Amino acid sequence: MNYCLMHKDDVACQLDMDLNTGNVLDMKVVSPELMSLYVDSKRAMSDWWSMRSIPISVKKASDRQFMRINGIATKEQFALKNLGLSMSDCYWVRPNGTDFKFKDINFFDNFFVKIDLNRDSSVKLSDGLTPLATTTGQMRKYWHIKGGKRMLFKSSEDRLEGRLQCLNEVFGWEFHKRIGKHAAVKYSLSTNANGDIKGVSCAAFTSADLEYVPMLNMVKESELISLRGSKLKGVLIDSCVSAGLKKSDVADFFSYLAVSDFIMSNKDRHLNNFGLLRDSNTMRYVGFAPVFDSGNSMLYDNIYSVDDPKFKLLKTEISGIYDTDRKLLASLKRCNSDIDLTVLPSSDYVYDFYRSKLNIDDGRIAENISKAYAFKIETIVRNCPDVFMR
Repeated sequence: MNYCLMHKDDVACQLDMDLNTGNVLDMKVVSPELMSLYVDSKRAMSDWWSMRSIPISVKKASDRQFMRINGIATKEQFALKNLGLSMSDCYWVRPNGTDFKFKDINFFDNFFVKIDLNRDSSVKLSDGLTPLATTTGQMRKYWHIKGGKRMLFKSSEDRLEGRLQCLNEVFGWEFHKRIGKHAAVKYSLSTNANGDIKGVSCAAFTSADLEYVPMLNMVKESELISLRGSKLKGVLIDSCVSAGLKKSDVADFFSYLAVSDFIMSNKDRHLNNFGLLRDSNTMRYVGFAPVFDSGNSMLYDNIYSVDDPKFKLLKTEISGIYDTDRKLLASLKRCNSDIDLTVLPSSDYVYDFYRSKLNIDDGRIAENISKAYAFKIETIVRNCPDVFMR
């Protein structure tokens, strides 16, 4: 064993790591109470470690150059070179024989290297540690420090799909703010001098005292494989209750998330994209994390899909507890919700929002987005008249 998985300065388990690949070779649990739930085997630890690592791509020239300069063979090795430190939680890996302390190296309180692979792929890791190594997700991202705050920047990469993803994050915050029921991450749009969207930024909702635990780490891997839909939802709710949350609050949050994702046509609410906040000092769960990552919504990947029969029949495939819009809608018929749909942004607001900010001379995009949004609200009201009022 050549490393220890640490939670702050406490040893959670011993690890044998392959230095050439960054892969987990073996593990031995030392303090089960410090482990992420159900990460209790070599296979589970390998999966956890791999998902923690940024998906750098050998298909991108900038990524290949960065990997070559820094002697990186795999994304797992990149994470290992950065001690597995993250902006999400207080876990990290400490090489045996060193006396590193969490207070001296964590990203919440200390300097870190900003690496934007879209702009500069020649940055050397010898300049310091970087949270990029554990910043996962589809969109290109980087962390930086501004006014003492840890800020995440998501790049549009100058693609229509990317620009829509950025706008969806901003609109998502407005959507949740108007309802005022659950906290949501506030995203701010970044544009160039011509008004073209370059990306969005947001402040971290975690700290050295408050960490994020994704829902994925609240259930056993075997249950993820065997359960779907309402049965999986039931297991997830039970796991949150077992973690100390009130069942009515948990059920309310799951219903709220289902409603908002259905209306916004969110296709990507997988179990890493929502979760709980935990006091990293007491290991006590304190509630749900703010709603975040709504970029893959509002027809972002096909703005003409509103006219697709699959969309109208609610057969669009989605990633999450349910695998289609129709099943997600069916779950809403069984929920007890006090969401007032009258406070939501109107379809006219949606049209104006996307038309004015997209900076593209094509009104069909905003028209189709607002049309799909109105259809989803009308569908909820028609199918769940006793649950939602408008």
